Amino acid sequence: MKRTLVIVALFIWIFSFFLIEDNYIKTVEKHRLDLPSNIESGMQLHSFEGRVTSYDLEKNSMIFETQSPLSNKIIRYKLLFKNLPELMEEIINQNYHFNIELDLNQNIFRSPKNPYGFDYDYYLFSQGIHGQFYVQGFEAIKTNTACMHCSRMSLREIVSANLDTRYSTEVGSFLKAILLGDRSDMINYDEYKDMGLAHIFAISGLHFGLVYKLLQKVIKFPNRAIKFIIIIMVLLAFSAWIGPSYSSYRAFALIAYMEVSRLLHRNPDVMTGIAFSSLVILIIRPAAILSQSFQLSFYAYFCVAVIYRTFFGNQSISRISKLIQSIKFSVVLQILLMPATLFYFHQINIYGFIANFIIVPLIGLILPVALMDLISTILRFELANKLLSSTLSLLIECMEKITKHLPSELYKPSWFRPDDYGLLIIIFVLFIGLRGFYFKKNTTKKILYLGITVIAILGLLNVLPDNKLEIQFVDVGHGDFSVLRYNQRVILIDLGDGYMDCADYLKDQGVISVDAVILSHAHQDHIGGLEKLRSYYDIENLYVNQETFDVITSNGKLSDLNLTLIEQSNKILWNQVLLDIKPVESITDTNDNALVVKLEHLDRTGYFLGDISESVIDTLSFDERIDFVKVPHHGSMTSINEALYSDHLISNAIISHSMKYSMPNADVVDLMHSNRINVFSTYTNGTVELIFSGDNLILSTYLNDNR
Repeated sequence: MKRTLVIVALFIWIFSFFLIEDNYIKTVEKHRLDLPSNIESGMQLHSFEGRVTSYDLEKNSMIFETQSPLSNKIIRYKLLFKNLPELMEEIINQNYHFNIELDLNQNIFRSPKNPYGFDYDYYLFSQGIHGQFYVQGFEAIKTNTACMHCSRMSLREIVSANLDTRYSTEVGSFLKAILLGDRSDMINYDEYKDMGLAHIFAISGLHFGLVYKLLQKVIKFPNRAIKFIIIIMVLLAFSAWIGPSYSSYRAFALIAYMEVSRLLHRNPDVMTGIAFSSLVILIIRPAAILSQSFQLSFYAYFCVAVIYRTFFGNQSISRISKLIQSIKFSVVLQILLMPATLFYFHQINIYGFIANFIIVPLIGLILPVALMDLISTILRFELANKLLSSTLSLLIECMEKITKHLPSELYKPSWFRPDDYGLLIIIFVLFIGLRGFYFKKNTTKKILYLGITVIAILGLLNVLPDNKLEIQFVDVGHGDFSVLRYNQRVILIDLGDGYMDCADYLKDQGVISVDAVILSHAHQDHIGGLEKLRSYYDIENLYVNQETFDVITSNGKLSDLNLTLIEQSNKILWNQVLLDIKPVESITDTNDNALVVKLEHLDRTGYFLGDISESVIDTLSFDERIDFVKVPHHGSMTSINEALYSDHLISNAIISHSMKYSMPNADVVDLMHSNRINVFSTYTNGTVELIFSGDNLILSTYLNDNR
């Protein structure tokens, strides 16, 4: 029965992941198609009555729970209210029920849509939040109805204010982070994160475990059922106090499973506990399967409770043995967590095991004292508060001094491309499936050999030439960013406005180095990502015109870059790809003072036209047959050129844009459609990718294929 539940849970995880992710993609597709970027829609105001479930006054945002206008379901939105100080005042005064007025014609899924890249809308969706709105108006609602969320937020506000009063800023912000999960005041949170200590601020198993052990010692009922009910009720109240987080849900569900097992006189099973707790969370909030925190929470617990205990969990008796065991635990756990760390964060702290070995035991000492301080604060035991506050201040100040001297070195490798993780999982599953005859003798050596084999296979796959030219037109909102990849070499054409980190995108794609960058012209939406790019990659060649040269060299952070000034046609032979960079000049218009790029690969041809206007297009010569054109100036009316689209056989046109400035111009799109050109846009389709493999051209999009 136990193993059946595990298998059922595994099936549900896989099935629900693909089902819910597909649901998210279709939701975004529908919303973007229903709100065309080039049609200015008047406000469609709608009033929603609901309540605030959490808020961040520094960011002028709140999570608002209401009833969907399209169904009877309760949904949550993230609402932004930057220009409504009156609304902030109401929240400060602990009024949480409102009638909110929103514009339904807002694009609530605004984040870039790219494969493997960070998608903030996706993150919100995984938390059960269905998009963002700007509040247009509001009306406070006075209610006498009991509200658990309101009581929780009021109590948290009281505790937060109490911590601010009794502690220094540094100590108070640390306590708010480990007790309330509120890191907004922590100035040095990134330092803890870089040392691999971010997990100590997650309200999860450590917190619940301490409360659970305390309850077991305090509650002395002979009747096991009554004791079970009291423990579960207290932990439910504690969970409500913490607020919704998947790590706290997991901890509560695991404890509930263990208590139920003991109540039924059965031995708890770790794998069954994982299966049970994950299913409970997915029943409450199915979108949790998409959440990084959900996935990491269970992965980390599995590493500790199953893998480590199975292979390395021998118990030590002497103090020296316990010390060695503790060091071994820190090192092995960092290795076990490395694949997830690389996949989600693209970096490893080389000395993270040292920080965890020293700091985690200190947290194990600080947290119980902090919880006692929290209880005494709620119960208003002033004498206990004074004693506990002195102890906490001393402990936290000592810990802060220690952390400042701990080694911290971030290593940001690009060993794996995202697709390689799928291969890694397949190898792991095959390995587990063969364990019946594989795990007999010298298990540790066999695991080591397997690991070396896997790394060798993945490394080999990443260095073998694939002889495919891949071109990605990346969704960066209003801006241009194109990635050309061929046999592990990479050339970039424009870098967006910097809002979306192009370096992060390339790391997500497994790009190790950048061979060259071509910047079409000096506008921010084409060169804005240069600072972030050079912070991670060494740019070997950077091709610019005179105006872009002047802008970059005047920026102190970029003045040391190696720039190649293009003053006449310059051809780059790149394996079997020929890039012809042509300068065009204009005294009055930066858009027309630009570099245009012609690409030739075997018998394929394409053009990157930056933001040039119709008059400049007329001065250029084009091949009769063209496989693709990056449409100039985001498809604006200045780029309308009937000769380009009518006199040449163009297969595909790609427009990079967002809803900003109501682009692309309808006449431009109609002109291309009338000439039977396949039109794609990063707003409607997300990333558009062209793959040239031999005589074949494969075109795919991240979102839908509507043209």
